[in-house]
Amino acid sequence: MLPDSRWFDLLGVPVFGGSFQEALSLIEGAVSRNEKMHVITLNPEIMAHGLLDSSFYHILLSGELVVPDGKGIILASRFLGKKPTERIAGIELLRALLARGVERGWTFYFLGSKEAVVRKAVERARMDFPGVQIVGFHHGFFDDDHRVVADVNRLNPDFLFVGLGSPRQERWIYKYRSELKSRVMVGVGGSFDVLSGFKERAPQWMIRWGMEWLYRLVREPWRARRVVPAFWRFGIAVLRQKFRKSNHKV
Repeated sequence: MLPDSRWFDLLGVPVFGGSFQEALSLIEGAVSRNEKMHVITLNPEIMAHGLLDSSFYHILLSGELVVPDGKGIILASRFLGKKPTERIAGIELLRALLARGVERGWTFYFLGSKEAVVRKAVERARMDFPGVQIVGFHHGFFDDDHRVVADVNRLNPDFLFVGLGSPRQERWIYKYRSELKSRVMVGVGGSFDVLSGFKERAPQWMIRWGMEWLYRLVREPWRARRVVPAFWRFGIAVLRQKFRKSNHKV
């Protein structure tokens, strides 16, 4: 059952269809109530992986807040007859939470990417959001999960941003969420690369027209071997959901 009318069913996964500001309010509410929340920034590639792996699909179902990060998710929701939704990109969500965190006194921990990248991301965040409390960080190339969990718990941040790439970041959060003291855990993919300045986002006009995925493919053509089959698998699944519902109405 969907939580309320702001959510929509995408291939069995409840996806948040409200505004960016409403999503921020839900996250803030979890912090204020000291409740745990796993925020999943869903794109077609992540959804396609869930269609192939039942254990990962279960993780998608377990997330308290699954937001549409990716033009493909928005287009699929409209094709399925749902109300238009606002894209909630991981990097934009991260920035918005840092900004609000300055006002609310929230604390943050960055986990993921290379040592130089995550360190630079922390430096840039402190420059861009004066007063932000980033209490710790750790690179993503580690073997001892429990040591990392212990470091996070020692610093007890309100927010844990995990940039390990999907599906690793979602699996890691799901596996250790009961041990972690953080209230809100967000998988942010490659956001540290962008925040640090090591990688550039697409031009604003491409973001506005939903073509950021194309920009990334041009800059990183090796991704095509993974992205193209995932988009195809996702598209076929959406078509099946559409026609299955149509047949039920006949």
